[in-house]
Amino acid sequence: TYAARADEGGVLRDLIHEIDYTTWLFGRPAAVCCTLQDGLRLQIASEAGADLLWQAPGDVSVSLRLDYLSRIPRRQLRAHGAWGDLTWDAIAQTVTLECPGQAPIQEACAQTREAMMTDQFASFLTAITGQPAPELATLDDGAFAISLCDAARRSATIGHEETILPWQT
Repeated sequence: TYAARADEGGVLRDLIHEIDYTTWLFGRPAAVCCTLQDGLRLQIASEAGADLLWQAPGDVSVSLRLDYLSRIPRRQLRAHGAWGDLTWDAIAQTVTLECPGQAPIQEACAQTREAMMTDQFASFLTAITGQPAPELATLDDGAFAISLCDAARRSATIGHEETILPWQT
């Protein structure tokens, strides 16, 4: 598959949506640290795992694990804050708020995958007619995510934090 070809990115590019929504929620970092795990166990030429760490605006620490190795599928985002933890589980389609001394509050996401795709397509049609469609990611958003991936790969190669270069250069 394309995910297994080293020249097309591996786990960093294949699972880039996790990078997209993380930077959308917490803001864009200026630099990233990364370690990569090779794909030898999976017999692929690209990386099979990536651990990323960065500081987002507002002194928010972000750690992100991307991998092909986990046998149990997971797509979760957990935000830890002063008042508790918020967990989004994309597979279970739930959001859970846990606060000290209180029972967890869990909400189910009612939108089906088909409805999500229909909404995305409607937004795309709106955008190509020249009307604003703010719910769509922009070229700048996508290019920044690619720049972050490139900086992550450089960081893994040199063994320290790497600046995310502007994509326009």
